[in-house]
Amino acid sequence: TGFAPRKIMNLTSRDVICLSVNKTENNLWITGSKALVLPETFGPDLEFGLFVCLMFSLCYGILRSQFKEAKSKAWILTAISSFICSTAGIYYTAKFFMFNCASCFLISEDHGSSRLFVVYFMSYLIMDLIIGTLEYRKHLQMLSGWIHHFGYIAIMYWLLQKKIGTAFCVLFPLEIPTFILALGQLDKSFRKDLLFGTTFFLTRLVYHAFMLGYYLLFLRETVYLFLLSI
Repeated sequence: TGFAPRKIMNLTSRDVICLSVNKTENNLWITGSKALVLPETFGPDLEFGLFVCLMFSLCYGILRSQFKEAKSKAWILTAISSFICSTAGIYYTAKFFMFNCASCFLISEDHGSSRLFVVYFMSYLIMDLIIGTLEYRKHLQMLSGWIHHFGYIAIMYWLLQKKIGTAFCVLFPLEIPTFILALGQLDKSFRKDLLFGTTFFLTRLVYHAFMLGYYLLFLRETVYLFLLSI
């Protein structure tokens, strides 16, 4: 009929609590202890990541009925992710060229929403593997799927630890040809080989080479050369 707490723990949103329940004839006792304390920035990242995963699940659940073949379903999440990344990439690229000190912009610690986009991209990779295993396993290739995704998940985690998400977001224009390719896979009427080839040349080759040259000239630290090599 009543509850009398014996001791109140000082908790934060980063604490993971282990609860135990003990029941006697007349009482119900709930005790807790700290099992794990998350890193300072891990809590908000995890919350946003779970939200993105939920959104990807909902979007896929809504759109999957529009496509009969598993091959087409395998491109749903890629189309969504590459569209958002391409849009964000245009924004960050414009900021990069307009910033008074471009180098300062690149090495700024998680400038603006860049950290959120790193978490977003990591969440996409995770959901593509999970949903792919359930829905289009045979189209989830070892090299372009499992190895590629796990490799990038590790890189995204490393970027979060180093707090240099902006340097990664500037490379999002490389996703433009991926979005065009994904549209063509979802609907053959949207297949534009010339547009794909043109954007691939301008982003994956020209823009990528330009950024690599910029990093070599102004940001010679190994960390950035590694980032541009992916």
